Amino acid sequence: MFEKESPQASLLKSELLLTNFEIRLVFTRLRYPSIAAPVSVEVPKSPLFLSEQFTPTDIMELKTALHLSGAIRRIDGTRIDLATLVDVLSRTFNVRINNPEQCHHTLINRKLRDAFS
Repeated sequence: MFEKESPQASLLKSELLLTNFEIRLVFTRLRYPSIAAPVSVEVPKSPLFLSEQFTPTDIMELKTALHLSGAIRRIDGTRIDLATLVDVLSRTFNVRINNPEQCHHTLINRKLRDAFS
């Protein structure tokens, strides 16, 4: 009754459909260039702020503990890098952290000195 389509034929049909879509997309972008223009999106400010008795250094202490313990992961399970964690915490608490790498090394060195004192 019905012949089963081969996997190669199915793949070829899908590729043709995708190619036709991309051709239509290119023509649409040529006809209406404004839809291809990037949209600037303003990132909303976080409603969270540090209490008066805390400083950005306290955020770096927290960041160092979270980073070294591996407590915060990416969605794929890999460890988060230092720069991303600093960026997220900075935006979350509306603080600016200058020289996060230097601050990170300073905090670790201080912890090591305190541990061996």
